[in-house]
Amino acid sequence: NQTTSIMGSSLSLIPQEGTQSDLNKIMKRNDRLSDRMRQSILYGAVLARKNGILESDPNFLGANNRMYPDLRKAFGKHVDMKQCSLCKSRVQGHWYCRITHSHLDKPDFDGGNSAECLIELYRCTVEDLEKKLSSLLPGGKRSQQKS
Repeated sequence: NQTTSIMGSSLSLIPQEGTQSDLNKIMKRNDRLSDRMRQSILYGAVLARKNGILESDPNFLGANNRMYPDLRKAFGKHVDMKQCSLCKSRVQGHWYCRITHSHLDKPDFDGGNSAECLIELYRCTVEDLEKKLSSLLPGGKRSQQKS
């Protein structure tokens, strides 16, 4: 049973696998790596949207060059974002609101604007998002294979 990866061909080197437990430990530290991991989850979510793999269970590449399972769960647990009033009334979380339904122009249910960071990412091409993600990896850039 093969899982779906959000990454396109330009980031085709195979990273080691990470677990949800590993990710939780990193995120609890609340340090530079956890900030970079949070950013990689955001990039991964927008890449999943742009690559049309929202209904699968996409993996995502973390800033520590490990492939983590269940992007949707990581987004829900580790990204500080809120859903709009409509999605909250329909009991839909911020993944479905901000990523699946692309409700970027609607304020948070409490009047805030936590999805503002996604607006710029949605304007990026897949290639630009992959470059942004690769800049988070150890060493700042990752070797990229040409197809």
